Amino acid sequence: MVWLSPRRVVCGRDLSYRWVSFIRLLVRSQSRCFGSLPADNCGKKDERYLFLWLGCHAAELYISRGFFMLCAIPIEISNRELDGVLYLALKLVQRGLPVMFGERMVTQYVKNNNEPVLYFDIEQYVPINRKVIADGGAVFNLNSEGFAFLCDEKFISIFEHIRDDVTKIFLWGKRQREVVSRQLPDLMQDRLVVSGHPSFDMAQERFVPYYRNESILQCHGEDYILVNANSGIFNHAMGLENYLKMIQKMDEWQIYRDEDYLKFIRTQSEYQEKVANGMLELVAHLARAFPKRHVIIRPHPTEGMDFYTKPLKRYPNVFVTNEGRVREWIASARVVVHHDCTTSLEALLMGKPVIQFRPVYDERFNDPLLAGIGLATGKVEEAEAIVRDGEMPVGLRERQLANLEPSLANIGFVAAEMIADQAVDVARGVVNTWIPEPLGFWGNVKCWRKHLSKQLRARQPGRNGRKVRYALSKFPRLSLDAVQLRLDKLRVIEPSLPEVDVTSLTLNTFLMRPRTTMD
Repeated sequence: MVWLSPRRVVCGRDLSYRWVSFIRLLVRSQSRCFGSLPADNCGKKDERYLFLWLGCHAAELYISRGFFMLCAIPIEISNRELDGVLYLALKLVQRGLPVMFGERMVTQYVKNNNEPVLYFDIEQYVPINRKVIADGGAVFNLNSEGFAFLCDEKFISIFEHIRDDVTKIFLWGKRQREVVSRQLPDLMQDRLVVSGHPSFDMAQERFVPYYRNESILQCHGEDYILVNANSGIFNHAMGLENYLKMIQKMDEWQIYRDEDYLKFIRTQSEYQEKVANGMLELVAHLARAFPKRHVIIRPHPTEGMDFYTKPLKRYPNVFVTNEGRVREWIASARVVVHHDCTTSLEALLMGKPVIQFRPVYDERFNDPLLAGIGLATGKVEEAEAIVRDGEMPVGLRERQLANLEPSLANIGFVAAEMIADQAVDVARGVVNTWIPEPLGFWGNVKCWRKHLSKQLRARQPGRNGRKVRYALSKFPRLSLDAVQLRLDKLRVIEPSLPEVDVTSLTLNTFLMRPRTTMD
C-alpha cells in the first residue's frame, strides 16, 4: 500500500476515497446483475461481465479488510507515555492502520471531523467518546495510570462513567479485570481485555539500550543512586487545594467531589509529607556516605521542585531533576530507590537493584504490589548497606516478577501486539475513512499563539504561573526530528518494525503512515 497525500490512498493504482466508494457501489450493482451467471452462458460478451464481476468482488474483498481506519491517540504526559505510544503506533501501522498522535490537538481534530476513527480514550471524557461512536468509529480505553493496580476500588466509578461509551477497556492484568467485573457485574464482559500497557512492553531489559542517554552518562557516570519520589498529593506543583478545585470541575473526576474521598486525600497528603521528609533524610545520608557518587532525586512529574532543592543544595553531589524520561535515568543507574511508585516496577523489569524505602508505612495509602518491589527497609543505614552491596538476592527478582504477573500482563506477552490485533478487528470493513491534513498557515499561527501565550503566562508569580508551568511541563515542545530519532532507535532493537512516514500536523501533533514507495 502506498500513501501519496493526506487524503489519498494507492492500492496498486491511484485510488482516492471517492474511487473506493465507487468500487463498493459498483460491486453491489454487479452482484445483483451477475451474481447468478449460468455456467453455460460463457460468450465473449458475457466473459467481459464475468471478469468485471470477479474484479469487483476482488476489490470488495481487499477493501473490506478495512485497513484504512485512522487511529487517534492523544497523549497527556509525553515523558510518561510517548515511547509506548510510538511502539503501539508502529504495530498499528504494520497492520495498515494510519495513526495520529500527540497533544490535545488530536482530540480537536477528531471533534472537527465526522468520519469513523478509532479513538484511544485516556481521560474517560464521555462527550468525545459518544461523538466517535455516533460517527461509526470505535473507542478503546487505554489508561496510563490511576487504575493501574486499583488499590482504591472507588476509581471503578470512572469505568462506570463510560460503560455505555466505550468499545473496549484494556486492563493491565487479570487482577484488574476481576476487580472491575466484581464491581460492575452488568458491564459487558467482552469489553474488558487483559492486555497490559504498551509502555511496559518497552520496560523490558532488551530496550535498556534505547533509553541510554549519553549526556546523562557524561554528567553522572553509571554508578549513581536514583531516588524516585512520589509525593504528588502533598507536594503538588499547583498546591493541593488549587489542584482539587481544578479537577472537581471535570465531570469525569466526580470522585473528587465526594467529601469522604476528599478527607481521605487530605489524610494521604499528611502521610506523603512524612514519606517525603524521610526521603530527604535518606538522600542527605547517602550523599555523605558516598561523596564520590552522585545521588539523583527525581520528583514525580506533578510535584514541585523547591521542596527538594532548598534543603539539599548544600550537597554538591545531589541533583534534583525531572528532565527527560525516568527510564533514561533508570537505564544507567546503579541502584533505584522508591517508596510506592510504578518506577520501581520499571526498574525491576529493566534488571536494576531496587530498594523500597519506608520511613513510615500505612497500607491504606500504598499499593501492596508496588510497595513489595525491591528490598524493603525503613532505616537509612540499612539502605546504605544495600547500596554498597549493589545486588539483589539471587532469585528475588524472578519471584517478585512472578508475583506481579497477575497484575501486569506485559510479563507474559506484548501488549502492543494484542491491542493492534484488536484494532484491526474493529477496523475491518470500514472504508469511509479520513486522514488528517496539516493545519494551514492561520491554523498554525493560532496554535503557536496559544503556546507562546502560555510561555509568557508561565512567568507570572503565584498560583496562576504555577498552574501554567504545570500544564506546559506535561508536554514540552516535541520536534519531528526527535520523533524520527526515537523511531530509528526502536528499529535498531526490533528490526521487524516497519519503515514509516511521519508528518507534523501542527505543534506537538503528528501523523504516522506506511513508508511511501513508488511502483
